[in-house]
Amino acid sequence: MVYSTDNLPILVLCDKNETYKTSPTEKHKNVCKDLLKNLKILSNYSYIDRDTFFTGCKNLNNWLYFKEKELNVSSDIINKIFQAFNQIENVNYHFLECPYSTFDKEFNETEKLINLRIFNNNIETIQSLLKDRSKSKNCNLKKYVYECVHIYNIMKRTYGFPQDCTNNPHKNACDIINDFYKFYSLYIYNNNDILHKFPELSSNTNTNIIEGCPPEVIELDQASPSQSNESYRSIIQSVSPALGVMAGIPPFLALIYNVNINFT
Repeated sequence: MVYSTDNLPILVLCDKNETYKTSPTEKHKNVCKDLLKNLKILSNYSYIDRDTFFTGCKNLNNWLYFKEKELNVSSDIINKIFQAFNQIENVNYHFLECPYSTFDKEFNETEKLINLRIFNNNIETIQSLLKDRSKSKNCNLKKYVYECVHIYNIMKRTYGFPQDCTNNPHKNACDIINDFYKFYSLYIYNNNDILHKFPELSSNTNTNIIEGCPPEVIELDQASPSQSNESYRSIIQSVSPALGVMAGIPPFLALIYNVNINFT
């Protein structure tokens, strides 16, 4: 893998044992280089647009969850890479800090929560896509929203999260569920600028039937990686050609990714 010479001063950290406090494997080094490169890119946004920076930071953490799972890299290793970046003596990298965020390891629905957190983090981008007369017709975009509604309904019914999550044993999950309700209600449901009528949040909502979409649209939670990548290709390219070159992120994340971070 070839990296820009601009990144070489920070990427040397990935070849040092002291970064990991152990002998790194090649996959550790590769994840490290991708992560440091993207943290450096994010640092540029800290001077330009704080909102873009923090949205990008959240999406970077979303991507990391899937990358850790794909490569079986521990959160301890990832945390040490973040620490190494924070110790770089370059004030330009640390105007704002992008912290590493992990999920409650005792909660068994982490991947479903990630889907909802991606929705929450990118709600303005999703709304913009749904308002667009051309992009809003794409069934995979609508299917993603319906899948999030389905996840919300199941988790709300299963766990009965309260409105106040302060003392909930799964506070992080509770906050994500409540944020989804808030954002979906404000930005998507009954929005007159969105042509498609999306369902209300209810345990009785049928999320398997989408008006204007054929029944063979691939289920997000059933599709193989190759099927998902193929089915989302057109939407990814229509949002931004740059998204098509990202590697190692779920198609639905690439679909709504609105920060120019290069995961290669």
